[in-house]
Amino acid sequence: MNWRLNLPLLAFFAAIIAYIVMFERHTLSDSELEGRETTLLPDFVLKHVSEIDLTYDGERLLFEQHQSNTAQPTWSLKRPKIKKPNRDAIDSLLATLEWTEALRRLEDVDAADRHALGFDAPRLTVRYRVGKSWRTVRIGNDDVRAQGVYVNVDDSETVFVAPSDFLSTLKKPGSAYFEDQAIP
Repeated sequence: MNWRLNLPLLAFFAAIIAYIVMFERHTLSDSELEGRETTLLPDFVLKHVSEIDLTYDGERLLFEQHQSNTAQPTWSLKRPKIKKPNRDAIDSLLATLEWTEALRRLEDVDAADRHALGFDAPRLTVRYRVGKSWRTVRIGNDDVRAQGVYVNVDDSETVFVAPSDFLSTLKKPGSAYFEDQAIP
């Protein structure tokens, strides 16, 4: 075996493996994104989301995922700090964020239109962390057909119309997410 010829080849493969380990593991695979094309938040794949920050009506709730040896990770309410979270309410929030489908999609929405649709003063803001990236979702006014609400992700030029229950599910009072008194 000629090491002078094989050494550069081994270095090349080591570099590829290092790239995969360092960068690719934080991205979503094609199989994870498959079937999510019509969902509002296609990159909201639960096992890759580590935090959710929900803000509305002067209230801020911060949810955090905890990895465990079980198949399903557990979630807790980090802010406000509570003794006993309401798992059903948290599961409902997670399912809504992961699987809600857009009713309509509006393209090429400029800043003036985003203002008119209520995104300058959103009724609710959700920030979530996927891998190392934070995404911001803003919920604006009711749509003109009174079928849903306008939703914008990361101030993009695309606006979605989500079903009205998307807002009502997310906008539960903070007390709905815990079964016990808050820790002082």
